[in-house]
Amino acid sequence: MDIVTSAAHKQPTPSVPPTVLRRQAEIREQKAADLLWWQQQPERISNYLHQFSQPAH
Repeated sequence: MDIVTSAAHKQPTPSVPPTVLRRQAEIREQKAADLLWWQQQPERISNYLHQFSQPAH
């Protein structure tokens, strides 16, 4: 049982191509960057929405 466990730790399964892992990492980074951008822009968002709530002069 110990032999099987140690072998399983050495060999990650299922094996995923490096390109797929890299793509997934890029997607995660992009989502994190987008989230950060929106978190940093509350004033811009509220100002943008405020334009539409202004009565026409």
